[in-house]
Amino acid sequence: LSGLPLKFLQVKCVTANAFAQTLRRYTSLNHLAQAARAVLQNSLQISQMLADLNRVDFTNVQEQASWVCGCSDATVAELEKSFKGALEQQQGLEGWATWLKNVVEQRLAPFNDKPDFPQHAKNFLLNWSFYCSMVIRDL
Repeated sequence: LSGLPLKFLQVKCVTANAFAQTLRRYTSLNHLAQAARAVLQNSLQISQMLADLNRVDFTNVQEQASWVCGCSDATVAELEKSFKGALEQQQGLEGWATWLKNVVEQRLAPFNDKPDFPQHAKNFLLNWSFYCSMVIRDL
C-alpha cells in the first residue's frame, strides 16, 4: 500500500475497521443464538425457567416499575401471560424471534407512519429493558 495517496489509505483503514467491528458483532450474535438455541431445546431448563418465573411477584414488580415505565397493568399482565405461554409451548429460537417481533409490532402499531415513531420505539426499548431488569432482579 506504499505510494498510495494518504486519503485513500485513511478510507481503507476506516472501512477495514468498520468491517472488523461488524464481523465481531455478527460473531457475537451467532454465539449468543447458539447458546440460546441449546437452552431452548432443553425441556428441563424450560420447565425450570417457567417455575422460576412463576415465583416472581409480578404485582410488586409492576408497582415498582409503573412510575418509571408508565405501562398499564393490563399491558404488563398481557405480556406476562404471553411470555409464559410461549415458554409452556417450548418454542424454538425462531418461535421466540417471531413472538418478540409480534410484541414489538403490536406495541408500536399505533405510531406507525407518524413523525415521532423513533421516539416511541426508543421509549418502548427503554421500558422493556427496565422492566426486564426488574423481573431478572427478582429471579
